[in-house]
Amino acid sequence: MTPVQTLNAFRALTWCASALLVASVASAQDRAIQTKVPFPTDPLASVPKLPTIVASKGSELAEVVERYQADQGVISRRYDGVDSPDQRKRLRAFYTSWRTRLREIDFDKLSHEGKADYVLLDNHLRYNQDLVDRQEKQRAEMAPLFPFSDRLMA
Repeated sequence: MTPVQTLNAFRALTWCASALLVASVASAQDRAIQTKVPFPTDPLASVPKLPTIVASKGSELAEVVERYQADQGVISRRYDGVDSPDQRKRLRAFYTSWRTRLREIDFDKLSHEGKADYVLLDNHLRYNQDLVDRQEKQRAEMAPLFPFSDRLMA
């Protein structure tokens, strides 16, 4: 087989794989529309009031951090369509809600361990919010090149 024939065969194989991918995404999208769970109207309602979780031994925020990790795991499993519009919207609301609830804790009353956990969690949340913002900016720059990407990712 000549290099040109190999390249043509590869192109044909790539085109077939792309067509199958688009068909499977469309089929998955049809199934998702039928079983779609509505986005909560108040994302803040899904995050508990954190002062009620604060414990008195060791770091007061240990249970808060565990709860955050559990909630983040649930969201990543629920919105598993990487870079889908629903995932982007939900993650933005998730990080914003957690930062809002975290600010309800009186920082001055925390122990040294609790203050360290507070600062680390706040930095983590702010970093993830900035990351979502940066990805959104990049997506806006690429939108003219891929106008169909949101429909495909949905």
